[in-house]
Amino acid sequence: MKRFAMLATFALVMAILAGTASQSNAAQWRCTTNYNGYGSSSHCGWVYSEQELYERGQRNAIRELDYNSRGGTRRASDRACKAAIEAGVDNDLASSYGCRE
Repeated sequence: MKRFAMLATFALVMAILAGTASQSNAAQWRCTTNYNGYGSSSHCGWVYSEQELYERGQRNAIRELDYNSRGGTRRASDRACKAAIEAGVDNDLASSYGCRE
């Protein structure tokens, strides 16, 4: 019985650590309710901070550069380069995919 309690405690601690080790983001679940003369309607969705949107844009641009250049084996397209630079990707990283400033 003591061994079972020890295993249960270990499993609980691991579950807590796994929950805190996950990637956190700045998203918040928000709902709005609109009232009109006939009733109301509610809409819910994730709302992201400006910083989170900026970082997501950079990650997506880097992912597109990598995909577009076939993992860096060829020069990325001008479209992917332009999108990466506009998203704020570091110039050194963009130039490593063949992008020109």
